[in-house]
Amino acid sequence: RAACVPIEIRQAPAEKLPLDAASVDTAVVTFTLCSVQDPMQSLSELRRVLRPEGQVLFLEHGLSHDEPVARWQRRLNPWWKPLAVGCNLIRPVLSSFQAAGFRIGECEEYYLPRTPRPMGFLSRGRAQPA
Repeated sequence: RAACVPIEIRQAPAEKLPLDAASVDTAVVTFTLCSVQDPMQSLSELRRVLRPEGQVLFLEHGLSHDEPVARWQRRLNPWWKPLAVGCNLIRPVLSSFQAAGFRIGECEEYYLPRTPRPMGFLSRGRAQPA
């Protein structure tokens, strides 16, 4: 209520956003793609609602580029997913954005300190409609 800009909060599945096409300037996605039912449909919906000059700011964890870590992620995922309420360790963040029609602007990928690597590979950055 004290925000300097109007804010409207809507609850809806990420795969079916109740927003008009090309109506959003900026979307923020944090630790979401790991647990939505259909990450590609969710990203397609984001692309649909973003204006052509819009952007997605993201912070996500997912499949590491480091093959030994990725092997552990694949081994652990069947046990991790039910323990972590549907969270997947093996969803590739950047390539998913690209496959959904985004280009990656600035991006940083790193491991969280003091976190086991299979659970702590992060991608943080900005994506725009390609």
